[in-house]
Amino acid sequence: MTKQNQNSLALGSLLGVATILLVSTPTFADGEATAEVTVNANVTNACALTVASGENVIEQTVQPGTPTTLGTSHIQASCNDTAGLAVYAVGFTNNEYGNTVLSAGSGSGLQIPTGAAASPTASQWNMTIANNTSVQGNDDLTVENGFGTAHVIPSIYTKILSRNSAASSEAGANFTATFNIFASNQQLAGTYEGKVKFLLVHPNVLSYNEQTGDPATYAPNTLSTVTVNYGTGVSSVTIGGKVVANGGSIALTTNQSYDIDMTPSSGYEFASWATTGGSLGSASTKATTLTVTTAGNATLTATAAETL
Repeated sequence: MTKQNQNSLALGSLLGVATILLVSTPTFADGEATAEVTVNANVTNACALTVASGENVIEQTVQPGTPTTLGTSHIQASCNDTAGLAVYAVGFTNNEYGNTVLSAGSGSGLQIPTGAAASPTASQWNMTIANNTSVQGNDDLTVENGFGTAHVIPSIYTKILSRNSAASSEAGANFTATFNIFASNQQLAGTYEGKVKFLLVHPNVLSYNEQTGDPATYAPNTLSTVTVNYGTGVSSVTIGGKVVANGGSIALTTNQSYDIDMTPSSGYEFASWATTGGSLGSASTKATTLTVTTAGNATLTATAAETL
């Protein structure tokens, strides 16, 4: 074997595939060329939240004076990756964000408020969230903010559970929402209806979401908490037909107009409205409108003047 051949073998042993590529590089006749096209398919995140068939409406006959489980809904939350997820919930009675009562009808005045007293004497309803461990392959979920036991229906989007990561995006994240009620012996008979809306949030927005402390930012309609202040001589203030106490608050959907009105105390008359984080139909008209224009916190102040 010649020295030149020995060197070629040594080179082949060292470079392996590289040597083959070098000796097999094709040559092209004049006028021929090659080109490459790289194809990248970016599959976006897709999340889904599904209530089991027949469980998106729960109906139960309630005996006054007896705590009753209204029923349980099985819900599946999933995203098409392994990054995890979080689920939020908010009261949505009469299709109003932040409405947490059971109502016998809009404007009827017959309501059952949310509550979680261990031994209730007044009417109340609530819900309990649990990891549905009966589903084979169900990824571990963490129930958040005390929703593992009877908990009031939240008036603003509140995290109820989370999954930090998953071994498989197909394993699913199954949980249950159980609804409970206590109707006092004094509760008027009737059919009371309430609603809870659930929101799934992907971690890509979850980190920012939690930093701002405003998960409602990612809801179909953003909520703002409006605090109401009474000036001297103001007896009551209503927003959207609901009385809001002095120093109390109400959750309103941003960029939606609400009717507002006030009732002055004896010896006083309406003077003006003022708001931060919102706009008024007229600051000098007693019955007017309020539109919250910023997410987060807003205020509404009613003032009155002594009558002459």
